[in-house]
Amino acid sequence: MYMNYFESNPLNIYHLMSATSESLKRLILVLAVTFIVIIILSILFTIDLTRIYGYIDILILATSLSITLFLLKGIRFYMILRYSGYRPSISDAITLRFGSEFFSLIGVSYIGDEVYRIYYLEKMDVDRGIAISISYSEVFMEVLTAFILIIFGSLLTFLDGYINIYLLISLFISILIVIANVLFILGFPIVYRLISRLFIRFGFKSFSDKLVIKDIHLFKEHFHKVILDYKVFPVIMSISILIGLISGMVLYILSIGFIPNPNYILSLLIVYIANTISSLPITVGGLGITEGVIISSLYPVGESTSVIIAILYRLSSYIAPLLISALILNMRIFRRASSVALRRG
Repeated sequence: MYMNYFESNPLNIYHLMSATSESLKRLILVLAVTFIVIIILSILFTIDLTRIYGYIDILILATSLSITLFLLKGIRFYMILRYSGYRPSISDAITLRFGSEFFSLIGVSYIGDEVYRIYYLEKMDVDRGIAISISYSEVFMEVLTAFILIIFGSLLTFLDGYINIYLLISLFISILIVIANVLFILGFPIVYRLISRLFIRFGFKSFSDKLVIKDIHLFKEHFHKVILDYKVFPVIMSISILIGLISGMVLYILSIGFIPNPNYILSLLIVYIANTISSLPITVGGLGITEGVIISSLYPVGESTSVIIAILYRLSSYIAPLLISALILNMRIFRRASSVALRRG
């Protein structure tokens, strides 16, 4: 039976508050580094950053779409939980998903969000193997979505006559990464061992037990159940595709103010190439890689224009969601803490 983890064990609230406090310090560091990179780009390409104010309307619209992506991920997570036999409130599911995005955005690349979800699902009395499966079902959907959109996006883009050597190189790298990710996720024991190592790395040593056969069995059984269910899989996959299409729309909207007749399919392809390469544990939140892919792929439209678009994309798809997810997570934690304190008082 699904329990409200925070209300059932007040000490866990303060444990999470402590962890979040440390994360907020990292948040400040990440924001500082991000803005330093933006300033360096503006100096190197002689960009007047005050130009951004002239596009505040499309920046707000793009940011709204980015937040919508987070909400859709929360709904997808909620649906997988419900299908798995657990009954959280949709607000709790979305909050947990927002929290995982927060820890992911301040981590190395986008590694860490699945660890956050697994850890707190297990504390909510979800069996460890099922907790891993629930989280990695989402990862699998995202990787499969990336594969579909990159393949079809590249075909349509090249048929449309847009060929860029930098885009071709990035495309080749991203396809290799996606294929490797699919094979990796389907190698269940390998995934479990990676999760164990990540938990040790993130300080959750209680999870670093020896590999348990029962957990692997639960993982396989539940994972197959989710991805092979002809009723559930199409619905969850449809949400994943919608998330992907909206992701491309963010860059497309930002391009409208700078490029005559911008290509939506190209925007979609660039976003997924950037996200796929950024999944490698070599940078924080794709910082530098995302900008590099956007600038090089859009280079034919003008050097300064592509840099401005890349900066706006960083602000709308990363900075704003990062701050909002941090705000939501902290508001939820302190509201829970206040509620518990009042009951205990």
